[in-house]
Amino acid sequence: MDFAAKLRDVEQQISRVTGVVQLHVRLAAASRGSVEQESAVPELVESVEPARRELNAAAEELLALYRRSVDPEEEYVGTVGSRYRDGR
Repeated sequence: MDFAAKLRDVEQQISRVTGVVQLHVRLAAASRGSVEQESAVPELVESVEPARRELNAAAEELLALYRRSVDPEEEYVGTVGSRYRDGR
């Protein structure tokens, strides 16, 4: 699979996940934000944030691989808002 195909696949997967999350947001908002008091909810809430960070980090790493291949002189890092290692 070439790099463009990998990026297209990642874009489609992220778009699909985003759509599902947006649907859940709309459904939760329609129920006026009421949350069931299930014992599993707090644990699930705690697991969503790390999963979101992992997805973001993996996507940034993939994009950084591309950026380094086009501009090997720059030291790209994989974090949003910090393009260069030296803070430029």
